[in-house]
Amino acid sequence: MLSLFLSQSVPGGWPFLVALIILIMIVVPALVAFRRKKARKTSLEQGREGEEEVRLTLERSGQPGIFDNFMLVENGRSRQIDHIVVNSNGVFVIETKNLSGQIYGEEDWQEWTQVLSYGKVKNKFYNPVKQNLTHVRCVQKLLPKGVPVWSLIVFVQNNTAFIRSRGVVALSQLPAVLDQPTGYHLSAGQIEEICSLLAKAQANAKISDEEHVREVVQMRAAVEAGICPRCGGHLVEREGRYGPFYGCENYPKCKFTKKR
Repeated sequence: MLSLFLSQSVPGGWPFLVALIILIMIVVPALVAFRRKKARKTSLEQGREGEEEVRLTLERSGQPGIFDNFMLVENGRSRQIDHIVVNSNGVFVIETKNLSGQIYGEEDWQEWTQVLSYGKVKNKFYNPVKQNLTHVRCVQKLLPKGVPVWSLIVFVQNNTAFIRSRGVVALSQLPAVLDQPTGYHLSAGQIEEICSLLAKAQANAKISDEEHVREVVQMRAAVEAGICPRCGGHLVEREGRYGPFYGCENYPKCKFTKKR
């Protein structure tokens, strides 16, 4: 009876039905895989989305001076700072982290850990507090002495519960932290002067995002080859407070280091 029904109602009968099932078995998994691949974002894309979230939050908070994607060149090397905020409490240098999962880290650790998939996946990344200190020093050199410059690490996904470090805030806390008194007070005139100096430094950088990325890639390639990306010297293994690391042979003239 079923065979008679199929032969009458389905073009081609059983062969057609079998072919249709096989087609579904091939096409559906392929579509699912395509959608998953499309949904995956590169770390660069995810980082830029996080920076956009922070930018919008800063704009809504009404800060007097905001600089996004601040580029500068120091000693022939380009640096990219996600955001700089200037208000009466000082100058805030902001590093954005748009990482999912649970984040574990302490201020003096060399690396922090991102935990995903219920602990099945663990990714290490360089301590962003240490990373941002370099940016803070660069900004301090652009400003008059005595201007307070603060470091802030903003986790866009608000996953800061397992981080033990000063200067680390969830995105939801950012506006309140920026408006919290620091013990310093910049006048409207000082804020204007600082913003003018920062704008001038950014205009003089003359480097695009693409050039900066290209420079970072070249630097990583040099490091992997055992060459100091700053002075061209050889990287040699040394023993430090937190274990072995690679440092430039031209130390102390060149202070480039790389974790082992």
